[in-house]
Amino acid sequence: KEKGADYQGFLESHARISRDNARTPMQWDATEQAGFTTGKPWLAVNKNYPNLNVASQEKNPDSVLNYFRKMIQFRKENLVLVYGAFTMIDENNKQLFAYTRSLEDQTFLVVLNFSDTDAVLNTTLHIEESKVLIGNYESPSTRNLFRPFEAVIFKL
Repeated sequence: KEKGADYQGFLESHARISRDNARTPMQWDATEQAGFTTGKPWLAVNKNYPNLNVASQEKNPDSVLNYFRKMIQFRKENLVLVYGAFTMIDENNKQLFAYTRSLEDQTFLVVLNFSDTDAVLNTTLHIEESKVLIGNYESPSTRNLFRPFEAVIFKL
């Protein structure tokens, strides 16, 4: 700004890449300022706070918050996910991130579809014969086709 540059243009161009978009105040509940403060926060509270907040997520067993808690507990109970040998599966697949973790006599397959469309996992692993351990859909995929944003962990 002191050197005569376009200050407003700089701010606008950096708004898209700034981490501040992910640093909005924690939305604790549906009260004013989402229960984050009684003052004026540095960054504005997201407008969705009356519906999307910790208090509402606590009440919903299928919420993102409770799914995250389930996943943390699942990882703690399955050390193969922490210490198991890592092997990529279908490495060139642009939609899926898939890998196995193997430890002693256990092998888990983790499949994550990071796209908004169905995705096919190219593998010789026999998914249909595997046991689904956890997934983010009510009925997780049991074949090589994964729905949008689906996450599944199988025991091979």
